[in-house]
Amino acid sequence: PVLILPGFFLRKQIDHSFQPTRQISFLTSLKITFGNRAFQIFAITWGLMWTAATLVLETLPFVVTEVCHLKESDTVYFYLPAIAITLVCFPLINRLSERYGMKVVFRGSLLAGALSLSALMLIGDWIPIPLMAQGIVWVVLQSASLAGAQILPSAMIAEITDQDERQTGQRRAGSFY
Repeated sequence: PVLILPGFFLRKQIDHSFQPTRQISFLTSLKITFGNRAFQIFAITWGLMWTAATLVLETLPFVVTEVCHLKESDTVYFYLPAIAITLVCFPLINRLSERYGMKVVFRGSLLAGALSLSALMLIGDWIPIPLMAQGIVWVVLQSASLAGAQILPSAMIAEITDQDERQTGQRRAGSFY
């Protein structure tokens, strides 16, 4: 069900009648794809964001056991709010990107994710709130912050593909995806 969620919010229609004017060889296509400046910047940013997101996801059991002093089995209570808040943020990210642009929302999401990641250092016994609650609040903040960076890349690749089509005269979406 989560995979069909974008279908409820996307409004762009695809023109299937387009036919390329000339064929491009596979190697030439790769050269054009990896030479696309927008794609280069996007790929590096996307790769680093997913590395950081994976780091957070993989270290969550450590946060639960060592920072929040809970059992490893309590980790599920941290993953569920992360998934829920990302889904709740989807329509908001869509509206924000329509109003301010995808690049602005994506950059803001990355910056907010970096700032909220550092908030992990604030979790501790010195705050009069249970450690579990502090940890879940941190996970919710982290998930909400990175929602745009998780949701927008597919739409950004579509924009890069559209730009490439205008430059090359061919629809080469598969090269970028």
